[in-house]
Amino acid sequence: MALNIWTKFPSKIKRILTVLMFFLFSIAVTIAGVLTPLTTAEATEINEELKQMQDYVSSADMFRGTTLIFGNNFVLCLSFFIPFIGPLFGFYVLYSTGVVIAAESIAEGINPTLTFLLLFIFPFTWLEFLAYSAAFAQSAW
Repeated sequence: MALNIWTKFPSKIKRILTVLMFFLFSIAVTIAGVLTPLTTAEATEINEELKQMQDYVSSADMFRGTTLIFGNNFVLCLSFFIPFIGPLFGFYVLYSTGVVIAAESIAEGINPTLTFLLLFIFPFTWLEFLAYSAAFAQSAW
């Protein structure tokens, strides 16, 4: 029955629904990373590695730092378009991002779930999840 309803949708609606499905699944995978239990030692270690990366990006001039961040996200997003492998790699990246969010939150003494939810105040969070979801959907199609 459900498959019969799906076949009646226009192609454009199917694509939008697929992107929305991947959007929700991407958030769920990232939340799974945020909810991963970490010891204080693990959180501190991850946080130190993150600070080293932040120092490297901050030491560059503003244009180079922005280019590094954009380039990293661009290459990751391009890899998500690869059929079958792309979404698997993408979900690993999103899960790892959740773990890093949790580690930084734990090191700062803040609830990791709250930190993750507060990221949605910023437009870049919405844009990244939408871009990644579009790449996953295109990979699936």
